[in-house]
Amino acid sequence: MKLKSFLTLCAFFMVSYLNAGPYIVLKLDDIYAKKGESPVLPVLDFLAEYNIKSSLGMIAALSDTTASRVLAPYINAKDNKGQFLVEIWNHGYDHRKPEFKGTDYDYQSKHFVDATRKIETLLNIEIHTFGAPFNAMDSVTGRIISENANYKTVFLADKDLMKRHDIVCLNNLVRIERDLGKPDFDFFIKKYKIAKDRGVGCMVLQVHPNLWDEHSFQEFKYIIKYLQTEECIFILPSEWSNIIRSWE
Repeated sequence: MKLKSFLTLCAFFMVSYLNAGPYIVLKLDDIYAKKGESPVLPVLDFLAEYNIKSSLGMIAALSDTTASRVLAPYINAKDNKGQFLVEIWNHGYDHRKPEFKGTDYDYQSKHFVDATRKIETLLNIEIHTFGAPFNAMDSVTGRIISENANYKTVFLADKDLMKRHDIVCLNNLVRIERDLGKPDFDFFIKKYKIAKDRGVGCMVLQVHPNLWDEHSFQEFKYIIKYLQTEECIFILPSEWSNIIRSWE
């Protein structure tokens, strides 16, 4: 890193911690929309009410032609600064294990490309971010991502591998869910404070709204409201990629 970039980075973190909490990327996994419905809609309504940005990992095979009608109002929604509130990312074609780790190039490439094409066609968007099912990927996956020029960001991947492909990683996972689909406010606060004390500038908060009951949803609401009191800055994955690249 050049001296100018390093000084810019230091200044950024000083400003972040003096005036606001860290950046937060909300990673909503296993999202789909079919038959005119999606279990994520109550969560998106809540987040939109508070101008909170979030990113949705779509499973292509589970979504049908009603997906645009269901999700377009959220994809097109903007906050009070005129910025988009939602980013859609590729979470695999069928989310069957294994999909992107330990399988061969042809299998992974077909799933990656088919997922991209289907989601982009259904929702009339371009995808720039990938997150593997079960956060499981390998060097073959890295190669495939690099061969798809629109992709700039990946969740929870080998940082050295992705750097060789000029892909930005979002790796600082801070757990919200004590168990899968079970957000827990007290559990999260402990993890959050540890990460903040370590100086983590951008935290990834991974959740599975399709598994939530009312209690889980309420715990999530408490967490979001707490992060607002911390003056955290909610951003989309592609925005973090742009920030990182501006330092290079």
